[in-house]
Amino acid sequence: MGNPCPLLFCERQGDEQVIPLGKTGIHAKIQCGSESLVAFNSVEMLQSIPSSKIEGWVYHPSINYWRGQAHLQFMLDYIVVDS
Repeated sequence: MGNPCPLLFCERQGDEQVIPLGKTGIHAKIQCGSESLVAFNSVEMLQSIPSSKIEGWVYHPSINYWRGQAHLQFMLDYIVVDS
């Protein structure tokens, strides 16, 4: 089981980009400055929230193994919105 992974927070700066991923574009990459967050099955949800309501993102680090290579990636867990 082990310890839970750390959760990190990225405050919205206003210049983030949401880039659709995958063959059908249902996944997304959120470009936050020099970092990017991967969000699976989230494009519709991201597009339904006004960007002015988003205060930031909670994410965790993960290791992605692709074609024999290991890469650090950040996975979106929550969108923090202004109530």
